Amino acid sequence: MTRQTKFLIYIPIFILLSISLLPAQSPTFQKDIKQLSIFKTAFESMSADMMKQQEETTRHETGYITNTENDRIENLLFRYLILRNSTWEIINKYRGYQTFSENSQDNMKAFVIGYSASLILYKYSGLLITNYLNDDQMVDKLNEAYYRSKIPKETFNNVFSNLTNPQNLEDLDIARELYMRELHVIGTPLN
Repeated sequence: MTRQTKFLIYIPIFILLSISLLPAQSPTFQKDIKQLSIFKTAFESMSADMMKQQEETTRHETGYITNTENDRIENLLFRYLILRNSTWEIINKYRGYQTFSENSQDNMKAFVIGYSASLILYKYSGLLITNYLNDDQMVDKLNEAYYRSKIPKETFNNVFSNLTNPQNLEDLDIARELYMRELHVIGTPLN
């Protein structure tokens, strides 16, 4: 991860945490900031489990995925999808941050929360994709339907498609530009 990428991820999170410490904070903001923190921790745990699963797999020796490994893969994908959907709820809640409130400070807080949620989701979706992209057996497994968990077929391909979708990348870039501009212009709610 480059220094600039770390800056773009950690600065909004720092501001997000700073916002959460303000005494007159809206209960909605506090709840969503707390949820986002919980989601980030769960994503980190999921990512660690993903790495552990890759190290402990026996499929390279046996040529097939065992039932136990299959269950771990299903659980990993299920956890990812729950976290992804929950993070999307926060992103969508604050997508219209310009009209979130009459107060420009609250609108900027809404933007920072939504932007932070987007960065967290993008990071952990990217980790899921890059960890398995060059492993055809795992890609096939992650694209299977898991009926008991209600995971649809082609999930891995759909995550990859969303991650590389030009419109999604453009939206993230626009948000980054707004964030950087507001951060450096004196008199803006973020500065």
